Amino acid sequence: MTKSAFDRIRAGLDDAIAHAGGDAAAVRFRKGRESAPDVASIRSKLELTQEQFAALCGVSVATVRNWEQHRRVPRGPSRALLRIVEQEPKAALRVVRSTAA
Repeated sequence: MTKSAFDRIRAGLDDAIAHAGGDAAAVRFRKGRESAPDVASIRSKLELTQEQFAALCGVSVATVRNWEQHRRVPRGPSRALLRIVEQEPKAALRVVRSTAA
């Protein structure tokens, strides 16, 4: 084991001991992952086919299928767009349709 690996392990153990002793300031927390959007539910509320929804999001139909079957998780801009579509579906559809025209 390298000295650097040992030092990281030791630091982690020191943090764990401090936390167990009630010193929460010595502990770093990772933010939990945000739950994945329910793409099938969002699409269903819009009453769109997978093909129409894929065009709305600017992704392939295969991507929509993978999201809906939980084989893939939307990331980055797709995730942000899905949040907008979920919270403001009429506005999202209006903007996308006016851009396409």
